[in-house]
Amino acid sequence: MKYIKTMITALSVLFLSGCTSSNNINDDKINIVTSFYPIYSIAEEIVKNSPNINITNMTTPSTGCLHDYQLTSGDMKKLSKADMFIINGGDMESFVDEIENSLPNLEIVDTSTGTYMLEGEGHNHEHDEHDEHSHEEEGHIHSEDDGHDHGNLNAHIWLSPENALIQAENIYSALCNIDYENEPLYRKNLDNFSLSIENLKNETKDIHFEEKNAAVFHEGYIYFANEYGFDIKAEIYMDENTDPSPSLLAHTIDEVKENNITALLCADDASLKIAETVSRETGAKIYILDPLTYGNTENESYTEIMLKNANTIKEAFK
Repeated sequence: MKYIKTMITALSVLFLSGCTSSNNINDDKINIVTSFYPIYSIAEEIVKNSPNINITNMTTPSTGCLHDYQLTSGDMKKLSKADMFIINGGDMESFVDEIENSLPNLEIVDTSTGTYMLEGEGHNHEHDEHDEHSHEEEGHIHSEDDGHDHGNLNAHIWLSPENALIQAENIYSALCNIDYENEPLYRKNLDNFSLSIENLKNETKDIHFEEKNAAVFHEGYIYFANEYGFDIKAEIYMDENTDPSPSLLAHTIDEVKENNITALLCADDASLKIAETVSRETGAKIYILDPLTYGNTENESYTEIMLKNANTIKEAFK
């Protein structure tokens, strides 16, 4: 099945509700909460050095992706004192309706507005060339709104540098609405982030593997396949509390052998144990990619991590 991209179109950032909360974490600053680490990482690039912003992440660094995440009382307490909640969107935060109902005055910023999303998690990936901000090519589905039902679309949009820049632009717009006096600072930070994305693209422009096959153990890695051209011929997507069935594991091992796959791409998480089993049975080598879902404020920048990922992919297929 061919991966299809879809464009979530909008002229400006989508605000799921319009007012700010008067109950602040820090009464002297504008309090912003992000849903999980990838959004925190991008938002931090834009609010850097702002005297008016206090930014915190709702979830812990060990949370990972927010699939089936259940809000805690601590989360709701933190959000009740926030002025703005910045989310990934694309149904990554399935709990957002609960927040809207409980905190109707909290401003929620959906950073997926204007990004593209890949559809499906099947085996056969076909790489489509596209301009930096143009999605008019064949193979794209266009949507006129940003409804909550995104079907089978893959919400790991931050793993595309192109998307990450659009997410940063959405955060910039939201910040200007709530703290316009510091717009020049946010503009400067956005320009710096944009330059870092441009530099990343320049450094990785020759990394492309049109006829290489891989097995992946993280559903977000279809964005790496789209960016760098390789095909996903086998995959196992499991959460940390679930082990693959023996039949699924055996099927994946067979696919790795049948497709002469030599590269197993996984994260440094629960998927590594599964990849190690496949590696022992097939001889394929494991390569660790960082999906940016596990981190803390001491981590490297977005573009530094993504450059390391690109170089790891280059090593895997050389």
